[in-house]
Formats: sequence, C-alpha cells, structure tokens
Amino acid sequence: MTSKFAKQGYLLKQGAQMFKTWQKRYFRLNERELLYSKQNTDPESLWKKIKLSDVAYVAPAPECKKPFGFKICIKDVRIMYLVPDSHNDLISWIEAIEKWRNTKATDLEPIQLTDFSTSIREQHDWYSISIAVRTKTKQKYVLKSYQKSHFNQSDLEKIIQSHMQFIETMNPFVVPLRFIIQDDTTINFLYDYVSDDPLFSFLEEEGKFSEIQAAFYSSQIFYAIQYLHLHNSNGGFLKPNNIFVSSDGFIKIFPPGLEINSSLKNDLNDLIYTAPEILLNPTEGFSKPNPNADFYAFGAIIYEMVCGLPLFFHTQIDQLKEIIKSGKHYFPFHVSQQAIAFINKLISLDPTKRTINFGNMKDENFFKNLDWDQILTKQCDPKSFT
Repeated sequence: MTSKFAKQGYLLKQGAQMFKTWQKRYFRLNERELLYSKQNTDPESLWKKIKLSDVAYVAPAPECKKPFGFKICIKDVRIMYLVPDSHNDLISWIEAIEKWRNTKATDLEPIQLTDFSTSIREQHDWYSISIAVRTKTKQKYVLKSYQKSHFNQSDLEKIIQSHMQFIETMNPFVVPLRFIIQDDTTINFLYDYVSDDPLFSFLEEEGKFSEIQAAFYSSQIFYAIQYLHLHNSNGGFLKPNNIFVSSDGFIKIFPPGLEINSSLKNDLNDLIYTAPEILLNPTEGFSKPNPNADFYAFGAIIYEMVCGLPLFFHTQIDQLKEIIKSGKHYFPFHVSQQAIAFINKLISLDPTKRTINFGNMKDENFFKNLDWDQILTKQCDPKSFT
C-alpha cells in the first residue's frame, strides 16, 4: 500500500441489536483489519476491529433493501451490512476488502527479480512469459516481462498507474496481480499461478456443456468482465485461451497483456471470437478499449459452450472474416429459447444493441436457476452444475 490505509471513508452500518437501526460510521481498511468508529478523529481506544482473517466473504446485499448495500460475513459470528454512497464505492469497497483478506504477510515484503527462479514458457521479441518460483516461500507465479524499450516514457507511466488498480483490488474470478517489479530494461508483472486447465479443454472432453453448467461458468466470466471494464481493461480482448478452471472448480481469467499498438492477428482461433466491427475497421477497433467487443466474444463463448461448436468457422482466414461480418448463424435443435435469445443479444452486428447493462444481464432467463450471491462468494459446489 502507498499509505497507511488501503481505503477509508464513511459508511452506513446496520446495528447488531434487535431494532437494526442504521448508523453512520467511519471505516478504515489496512492489510490486516477493518476498523470503524463514530468519527475519523476518535482516539484509537474507541475503534472496533474486524480481523480480515475472520472474514469468510464480502458481497453485494440486495436483501438489505438499501441502494449500494453490501455485506461482510464474519466467520461463526454474524453478517455485517454496510452502505456506501454510490455504486462505484460499493464495488471499490468489495474489491479492496477482497484483496487484503487474500493477501499474505509475505506479499507485503520488499521484493526483487533475484528472489525468483524462472523458466520461460514463451519468448517473443519484446516480452516473455515465464513460471516464477519465489525462493523464500516456494510460491509459484506467472511472470510477464516486457522490454521497456518497446514503450515510450509516457506509456510506461500509464501502464504502471493502470496496473496499480490490480495491485490494490481483487476479483474472485480474475487472476490476481501480486507484484510489479522494474529494473533498468524491463517491467515485470507477477500474477498468481493457475494450473494449465483451460475451460475449453473441459469443453472438448465433454463435447458441449448443459445450459446450467454454461450459465454457471458464464456468470463468473460476467463478473470478471465487469471488474475489468470498471478498471478500463480488457476491451475487445476476451478469449477462451485466457479462461481457466482453478482447483476449486471456479473460473479464473487472466487480464490482457500490454500490447499498445494492437493489431488483428491472422489466427483462426483468435478470429472466431473477434467482433465484426473490428474486422470492418481494425485500426480504429484496436486503438482504444472496446467493451462492446468483449460482450460479442462473451456471446461467442457461450454459444460454443451450449452448442458444442464455434459460432463461425472456416479453414481459410479471409472466408472466416467474411462469415463473421455477415453475422449469419444458426442454433442446433437442442438449444433452449432463453439461451438463443440471450446469445443473440450479445452477438448483434450492431454493437450499440448488445446487452451491456450489468444489472439487466443478471435478470436474463438464461441465468434464472443461478443464485448470483452464492456464486460471487463461492458458497456453492461447482459439481452441482455439471
């Protein structure tokens, strides 16, 4: 953290007594505790403390009947209901608490690249991807290392500033960024290690997913997209090869890389999930974040999960591009009307007509059998959806 507290401010807190009145309290979050008192100037003796190690989960709380409410489940004690002033504050409080309750003391120690042993997985002209093992803890990480010479100074400053958001926050379905390390020639990002179990490897084994299984995985991809878009990341680069199934059975998505001058790569596997507007104008499409293109890719991924085959395919790149731009597709007979309706909203040729409202998306019939709260807090058994 760059200051003593990761986050602080006034919140409404529901009383723990019989009448459940709402009271304004000042909250402070550090790497070990959530503290609160009546005023931010109160002496230390008046502050109450919640150990983050005692927090089971934190999640939105629509049941508290107040806009922007969220809850903190304290293990074997109670659920605390809190209300900030806005939706953005709601998200930022949840993300910050999620981050620090999942942070170990060793994550806060000063660190440098020499503290890791590495083995390169991919080597490119200006970046590499490695598996890094921290010597002290034997903890595995994914190391993305970029040559500074590829960026101008202004870009480097923007990169560091934007990635600090991921150091200070966390989403349960996005691979956490733990460290940013620089030396004279490189800038390095160390993410938690996830096993090599891409979601689509499971799809290949099963042929297709049941709709409830596809909805289960899609809900987590949705939460990840919401998080990445909130932090102005991942616009137009959602791809199945960045979606993994972690050891607990839930999704983990890797954030995008640092390609500044992005261009459309002539790769069949990438093209399948590329929005048609990017094919029509690739220079403009890749010049800035494109959230609508992520929703198109989201729809294409759901299509493949429930249908068992790609939305579009051709062995020739030019023909595949034309098929995608035409938008002509069909659904196998076994796909339900609610799945068809939802997917068609996401893959509309007109980007402005795609379903992009996060609140409305949860109300889609495709998700009607899901408890979103249980999924966000991982209080459900993934095996029950298979």
